[in-house]
Amino acid sequence: MKSICLVERVKWKFAGNMNPHAFDFGDVDNDKDNEFVIGNLKGELSVFKGISAANDGQPYVTCSGLGTITCVAVGDIRNSGKNSIVCVNAEGQCHIFDITSSNESDPTTHDENIPASSKKNNDIQTPAMRPIIIDSPKVIEKPTLTLSVPVNCNRILIADIDGDGINEIILARTDRILQVFNFQTPLPPIDSTASIKPSLIKGQPILKEKKKWCFDGQITSLSIAKDPNTSSPLLIVGQPGGHFMIIEKNEKKTFFPTQVSGDQSGEEFTEVSTEIVRGTVFKNGKYVDVVALITMDGKFTLYDLQSSSISNYELQGTHKLFGMASMDLCINDINDESLDNEILNDPEKSAKKYDNVFVVCAWNGCTYVIDHDFNVVKFEFEGRVCAFAAGQYAITPGHNVNCFLYVDFEDQITVYYNLRINTKPVTNFIEIMRGQFNKFDELLGDIVQDYDQEKGALSNGSYQSTSNITEFFHQCLYQLDDYKDMKAKLIETLKRKTREEEEKKPNELREKNELIEENGLLESVIYQEKEKDVEKSESRNKEQNQNQNKQDDLVLISEQDIIQDVETQELEGLEIENTLDNVIGGCDDVAHKLQLNQITNTDNEQFNTQETQT
Repeated sequence: MKSICLVERVKWKFAGNMNPHAFDFGDVDNDKDNEFVIGNLKGELSVFKGISAANDGQPYVTCSGLGTITCVAVGDIRNSGKNSIVCVNAEGQCHIFDITSSNESDPTTHDENIPASSKKNNDIQTPAMRPIIIDSPKVIEKPTLTLSVPVNCNRILIADIDGDGINEIILARTDRILQVFNFQTPLPPIDSTASIKPSLIKGQPILKEKKKWCFDGQITSLSIAKDPNTSSPLLIVGQPGGHFMIIEKNEKKTFFPTQVSGDQSGEEFTEVSTEIVRGTVFKNGKYVDVVALITMDGKFTLYDLQSSSISNYELQGTHKLFGMASMDLCINDINDESLDNEILNDPEKSAKKYDNVFVVCAWNGCTYVIDHDFNVVKFEFEGRVCAFAAGQYAITPGHNVNCFLYVDFEDQITVYYNLRINTKPVTNFIEIMRGQFNKFDELLGDIVQDYDQEKGALSNGSYQSTSNITEFFHQCLYQLDDYKDMKAKLIETLKRKTREEEEKKPNELREKNELIEENGLLESVIYQEKEKDVEKSESRNKEQNQNQNKQDDLVLISEQDIIQDVETQELEGLEIENTLDNVIGGCDDVAHKLQLNQITNTDNEQFNTQETQT
């Protein structure tokens, strides 16, 4: 168990004795900002909104004359989508308040008397983000509606317990009776004429009883959960001695004794009061409801609705416990800029799932924050308390943050807000420093120069002198002034080394840039030369191709000329042959003619001779 201190707080004024459960958080004016409603046994109801420091902690809305107020709730009782304040007294009256713009006072924003923790960021905030400051409370003369309910009611819950989509009002009485009511407006009579306006023929709204149960023990608390298998609503009723009963929507009742293993007193019905709340845990990729119980003597129990497993833990305290609530601690972290930076640097954190924690308070003001692993964080309030509340409250518009509210016996309500609570166990200093000695060697220099020898002496049992690193830790823990001087010198040395490294960086960067430029120029020249070589090679190849084409063309032309010459010669030879044939033929004809002539001449001569002879 570790202890924490809470710093950011405001104080409100609220007088009178009260029932420890006559309060609630909720958006009473439907502006999406949660307010805090509280009532006392004198019949005074107060609504607190934002930081009411400008008017000395006065409430936002007040109303008196409401009887002995025993329980208060904020919810959609009319099933109209808008919240109302429901205030029940011991005399059997249920007062309903509808806080709307018609009966609101216009809040104004001031900077004076605002806590320093809220002022520090005002310079960078827009007007809509400034704290809500109320100049004067609005006094309501009477409630919007008053209905009759059974007497001696001490617990109230507004929820849909049967899954029909309509909210019911669950009232627990001191005579161990639990009743469920529906808010209904009677229909107009059948014989009403059409000329009458609908607003005039509506009957008076009533609370109609829907269900009723009787228990063996006092009803100490009420809560609502979901069945992990069917998602149906479950009504959970706390019983004395660390017991509770689950009522399903079909009215099936299951009683759960939660005594630890080996405890034989479970059959005996003890009268120790039990507080019960619903929480959530992320299991198997989804959120599952769990039931948490705390008894006045410090027995803390977790019941897993999915696995039906029970875990027990014993809180060690000196005073009785009486108030319990569940909270989601990551609500404040969502608006934390440092968390946004962490998520940017480590995206895995954005997918992290958070479980609820449970807050328990004792009469002396000791407050315990318990997670599902039973890690406990303790905060000690400065005085005795008569009521404790934990929930989400809007300190500034649009930002509901986790708050602790303590109602003391001095007519004050102390509100602690912007809670930053980590329930994880504290790691031992030696465990943190284990494996970090090399870094200390680099940072501390001469202070730990003999650490390796002394570490070896420690390991073999021959250690006799005091280690410098031990002295350093001793100075850190017990000799703060000497350590501050040494730390200042060390910081100065580190700053000097940092400056030297920063001075070296520009030169190294400039040399690197010059080298890059030279390399770039060299690469450019080499590239250009390569381009030129490529162009030359392509040019030579082109010329060679052209020459080769020319040669091929010449060879082709030569072959064609030769073929033409051969063909011409053949034609000429044929012509010569034909000519010769013609000549020879002519010669033959001439010779033939000559021969014929000779023959003819011969014949003529012979004829002449014969004639001569004759």
